[in-house]
Amino acid sequence: MISQQRNRKIPDWKFSLLLVVAIVLVITLYHFARQRTPVAPMQGESINSIAGNNTAAWSEPNANQIRVATYNIQRGKDISGNRDLSQTAEVIGKVDIAGLNEVRGPFFLDQRNQAEQLGRKLGMGWLFAPIQFEWFKVYLGNALLSKFPIDSWSTRPLLTQYHATDQVSSGKFRNLIKAELSINGNKVVLLITHLDRGAIRQYQLKDVLSEFTRYDRAILIGDLNTNRNDPQLAELLSSGDALDSIHQAIGDADVGYRIDWIITRGFDVVDGGSTPAGVSDHPFYWVDLRISK
Repeated sequence: MISQQRNRKIPDWKFSLLLVVAIVLVITLYHFARQRTPVAPMQGESINSIAGNNTAAWSEPNANQIRVATYNIQRGKDISGNRDLSQTAEVIGKVDIAGLNEVRGPFFLDQRNQAEQLGRKLGMGWLFAPIQFEWFKVYLGNALLSKFPIDSWSTRPLLTQYHATDQVSSGKFRNLIKAELSINGNKVVLLITHLDRGAIRQYQLKDVLSEFTRYDRAILIGDLNTNRNDPQLAELLSSGDALDSIHQAIGDADVGYRIDWIITRGFDVVDGGSTPAGVSDHPFYWVDLRISK
């Protein structure tokens, strides 16, 4: 017998049903991929480095002077929207400690977050502190780069909802990095953060400044989305208990609307400078600090 194959055509209603199901699945997948969820608190003893835990590979903190920087890197994009992390590394240059904001996590084929990429380019240790999961991975966060060994570190989420007098909230998650190191036998606490722009910012700022004032020697680094006219910040800086180290360093070159900060306790400011926006939509600021006697 000679068998003959019949051309079978899927009925129109079945094809339409399959198409609808496929569309619903794609929309559902997209919806869940875009959902932002916060990252739980983390802690550890040392940060990542090219040499692993080999302490001999770390630099020893100069007892006389350290260079500290703050930079919102905008995920490595310049003001034209082009992404080139080598430009970011060139701007950061030879600093000892850098606090970074808007640092992207692993992306498609490259499973290294941008903190690791910059750390390897600059020969520095790195800590990536993601603020949220999105697209089924850690998507965005803050980071610490350091040439010095870190004794311990922790991260914690900042407030995103306030349920008392003011009913304010934020659709974006934020966190605070706390890292401890020793400089010439002195304990120094680093705090790195990026605050919200909305009404929740004032509560996040209160939390961060309260943490900062707990320590005798502390450096607060980051994009606070706050200028010097903010009442909380103005009160702290006018108390004489903390220094606006960027303003101390660059003086009249400073601008009143600056929102990137390096605030210090227990340090004297020796020098400092900045690089204007271009490689990022934020300027880059650095200061040279010396422990106060």
